[in-house]
Amino acid sequence: MTKNMIFLLIMTLLMSCGDGKEKNRSGPRDTPPMSARSHDIHIFYHAGFGTPEIDGEYRSWNSEGENKMGESLSYPGGMDIASSFFPAYGCYSSNDPRVIESHMGQLAVAQTGVVCVLWYGKDSYESRPVQMILDTAVRYSIRVDFMIAAYEGRTIESVAGDIRHIIDTWGKHEAFYITDRSGMLPMFFIEQTWSFETEVWASILSEKGTGTIRNTPFDAILIGGWEDSGDGDRVLDAGFDGFYTPYSSAETWGADVTNWEEMNLFAMDNTLIFIPTLRPGYDDTRIHSWNGGAVIDRDVGEFYMTMVKAALKLKPPYISLDSFNHWQAGTQIEPAAPLKLQEFEYKNYRDENGYRYLRVTKEWVKGFSR
Repeated sequence: MTKNMIFLLIMTLLMSCGDGKEKNRSGPRDTPPMSARSHDIHIFYHAGFGTPEIDGEYRSWNSEGENKMGESLSYPGGMDIASSFFPAYGCYSSNDPRVIESHMGQLAVAQTGVVCVLWYGKDSYESRPVQMILDTAVRYSIRVDFMIAAYEGRTIESVAGDIRHIIDTWGKHEAFYITDRSGMLPMFFIEQTWSFETEVWASILSEKGTGTIRNTPFDAILIGGWEDSGDGDRVLDAGFDGFYTPYSSAETWGADVTNWEEMNLFAMDNTLIFIPTLRPGYDDTRIHSWNGGAVIDRDVGEFYMTMVKAALKLKPPYISLDSFNHWQAGTQIEPAAPLKLQEFEYKNYRDENGYRYLRVTKEWVKGFSR
C-alpha cells in the first residue's frame, strides 16, 4: 500500500469512526465562536455529488472528457475522478448528513458565514440536500443563499419561479440569508448571466416589468455577472442590484483584478453593489485537456492572496469566493490529498494535511469582517 493510499485510509477512518457523541468528526476541531462568522462572505457550494452507497451511482465525480487529440476519456469515480485534485476524504455524497456536518464545520473554521448553493431547479438532484444544508448550517451560525445555475431549459420565467419557490419554501428558515445592508432582503447570484439579454432580465427586475418581482413578497437583491468590459451598463439596464466577477476563461476582463477599481467606481456612481469574486486557482484540464490556456496555477496560495489583497483594498460590502468544492473546475478550498494513479498524479496543496486554503481564508476573513 502506498503512502497516498494510507493517507486516504486514515482520513476515511477519521470521517467514519465515532465515540458515541454527536459532533463533526472529519473537519478541524478548533471551531471558532459563533460570533466569528462573517455573513458578508459568500462561498459558492456544489450540492450535486453522489456515491453508489448512498445514491446508487457516482455523480459529479464521474464524467466524460477528451484528450488533446480529441479522443474520448471516461472517469468512473472512486479513485479516478473528473478533477485535477483529489478530495482528502475521497468521493462523497451531498446527501450524506456526515458530509454536510463536516463541510459546515470546515466553513466555520474558515469563518465564512454564507454558503451560496448552486441551484438547478426544484426537481433537480441538487435540490435534495438543501433542507439538510439549511438545518445543519444553522447550528454553525452559517447562513444559506443561492446561485441560480445555468441549468438546461432555464428561462426567465423559470428563474423568477426559482426565486419564488426558494423564498416560499425556506424564506422563514433561521439559516436563510437576509442582509440588513439593503433593506432586509435575500440575495441571489446568477450564473452565466448574459445567456439572456438585458431587456429579458428587465422583465422581472424592473418595477414595470411584465413579470417583475419588485415590490412583491419575492423581491430580492439580484447579483449578475460582470465578465466583459461593457457589462456594467448591461447590469444597470437589466435592473440588477449589483454584480460579481465570474470568468469563463483566464482572460475574462471582469476577473482581472487590475480592472476592479474601475468597476468599483462604476458601482458607486450607479448605486450598485460590487462583489469581487476570489479564487485560489483554476484547472479543468482533467476533463478539458485542450483548455490548458485557462489554467491558473495556485502558486502555493500566492494567486489567491493576490486576489484577496485586491479585494480588501476596495473595502467592498461583500466578497464572494469560488468555491468550496467545485472539484471539476479546480477552484475548491476544501481539503485535498496527494494521490497518484498509474499514469496520473493529482495536484495537491503542498501542505501537510490539505487544509492550507481553509487556514488562509480564516486569516483574511478576520481582516474583512465588519
